[in-house]
Order: sequence, then structure tokens, then C-alpha cells
Amino acid sequence: VVLVDGGSSSESGIGERCLEPFLESRAVGHIDCALVSHGDADHVNGLLELLLRGKISVGCVVLPRLGRDHEDYDKLREAAKQSGVDLVYMEQGDMIRLGKLKLTCLYAGDPRVKEEKDKNRHSLAVRAEYGAFQMLLTGDMDAECERGMISQCGEGGLEGIQVLKVAHHGSDTSSSEALFEAVKPEIAVVSYGVGNSYGHPSGSVMGRMKERGIKVWETGKCGAVLIWTDGRSLRCWGWRSGSE
Repeated sequence: VVLVDGGSSSESGIGERCLEPFLESRAVGHIDCALVSHGDADHVNGLLELLLRGKISVGCVVLPRLGRDHEDYDKLREAAKQSGVDLVYMEQGDMIRLGKLKLTCLYAGDPRVKEEKDKNRHSLAVRAEYGAFQMLLTGDMDAECERGMISQCGEGGLEGIQVLKVAHHGSDTSSSEALFEAVKPEIAVVSYGVGNSYGHPSGSVMGRMKERGIKVWETGKCGAVLIWTDGRSLRCWGWRSGSE
């Protein structure tokens, strides 16, 4: 079991009221790896609650390398320490294997940069692979980070990715034309809350995906987006809508 991020900027108690009930409904009592793309509250406060409550155990917490000396990760570090949970920092090229699942860090910020105040630019880009299935997780990385990832991966290095978790909730600071040209996903998932004050998702980003014929799933319309794969075939449906 892998958890990638988990938080909310508008709802309190997201760990107790959302994450725990969902995991328990799937008979999950232990998370092998909890991966934090970056340190913004809407990505981490649910995980922090899980660590502090202790009802669901966590084997390892993975943080971005640029968060190593950043104070906004202190609460996570302390909670992991108190819970006896291993804490590691992910660098570009690092890989986690859990059975047939492989998680590879494609980008962890500009390698020349050792400190970065903007936590969005801490965002890890991670490719999840299970058989022939590939998904790209992007955190809140911006267009400049996308260009850095494309450059680091090289020509053709992002081919074969079927599902894209759209960066930064569909903000127009991300999801550049260059990214879609390099990744060419079949499916994109946009995570945002209805009526959010940021205006996510951006109309221009949604338009880019529509022009490219990408099937878009939005949490604001269908609730949780569920993806199932056996490493060959792929199904996607919405928790609220039930559509596929």
C-alpha cells in the first residue's frame, strides 16, 4: 500500500474523517510507503494526522530532497520519529520497489539548487509502473520544473505514460504544451475542490487537454477518481458518478 500526499486546505480532520475511513473500508491497516511530493498543508496534513493518531501504521515516509532543511517539514519529521517510522529523502533516479510496483523519481528539482523557499518547486515527479501500466505523479510542480524534468529524462523518456496526475490542481502555472507533447497521456486526473478560491482548474489547461483528446477526470465533478489495473488493462471511474 502506497499513499502519495493527503491533505486539505479547507477541511479539518482530513486524516480522521477521510483517509482513515477510506483505508479501513479497503481493509488497510498498514501503509508500506507514504510519499510526500512537497510540504504544502493541502498535501500533508492528513498524513500528519495518520502518524499522530497511530490507528494505521506507516512503514516509511519519503520526503523531497529540497525539504531536508526546510522548517515546514519539521512536524512530519517529529511525528515520524515519535512513531518509529523510517524517514528518507528522495533524489532524482531513486527507485522504490514494492512487489511488482515500481516508483521512480524522474525529477526532484534543479540538481544545482540546494535550497528552495517555494515549496511547490520541491515537488517530486514520480513514475509509477505496474506491468505495462504507467502513471506520472507531479505534485504542484510548475512549468519550469516540467521543462527541467523533460530535459533530464531526454527525448522519449516520458513515453508510455497512460495516466497523468495534473500538476497543481490544474493551475495555469503548470501543464505546459511542452509537457503534453512529451508525455502524451490517454487519461488525466485533476484534483480540486468545487468553488475553491484559486479558480482551479484553469480553462486554458482544460482546453489544452481537450484539444489533444485526453480523457479528463475531475474530482470536483465525480468525487474520488478510482483507477484499476492488472498491469495490462485499465479501468477508471468516479466515486460519485459511477461512470466509466
